[in-house]
Amino acid sequence: MGTALQIVQNGDTPASAKPMAGLRKGILEIVCDFDKDTYRSMYVAKFESAVYVLDSFKKKSTKGIATPKHILDRIAERYATAAKLDEQTKKETK
Repeated sequence: MGTALQIVQNGDTPASAKPMAGLRKGILEIVCDFDKDTYRSMYVAKFESAVYVLDSFKKKSTKGIATPKHILDRIAERYATAAKLDEQTKKETK
């Protein structure tokens, strides 16, 4: 996961990244398997000021492969916060 995020910080997209279904455009998901478990991180890299990791968690599906609604809601809320921070940072650096 760390290596994939470093690739993002360097301005590239890791091979393991894909758009996160059910969330706004620009949020990407990295999936990593380790020790028989699956871990997921959602991030947004389209902002100018920083790469924002919106959420990371161990996938424990109770209903197929779907991500629970409360997690999707949390990611959407964090995206909105990241967008505000990015705007504020742009204003401060001008």
